[in-house]
Amino acid sequence: MVEFLEIFLFGEGDAQMAFEPISAGVAIGGAVLNVVGGIFGAGKARKAERAAKREKARLTRKLNYLENNRQAIINPADGVTNLSGLAQDLSSQLSNPMANLSVATKAAEMQIEQADISLANTLDTIRATALELEGQLL
Repeated sequence: MVEFLEIFLFGEGDAQMAFEPISAGVAIGGAVLNVVGGIFGAGKARKAERAAKREKARLTRKLNYLENNRQAIINPADGVTNLSGLAQDLSSQLSNPMANLSVATKAAEMQIEQADISLANTLDTIRATALELEGQLL
């Protein structure tokens, strides 16, 4: 390293030879960083794995507790074999107050006729305008 600084600062010696130790040092330094990073990464992964196993065990215990202490299911229809006696005919109590109303369609028919007349007038106007433009072009 000292030789590199001397060459870099004072310009003595072969510059190419000065960079060879540096490139080897950079390569070694990179490898050391990879190893150190791998050690810390592996430790972090093991820690995360242990935490996940603890969480799984906790949730499994909770599920087992809930399953073992749940309320029994009660069937309200247990023991009932025939429900036909519960059905009653209530049709005599029902009525339709709207049954005798007539539907007023005259207003709707008038609106349809007005719409038809309006569309016909629009079509006549378009035809007249087209004839005028055709006459101007000729």
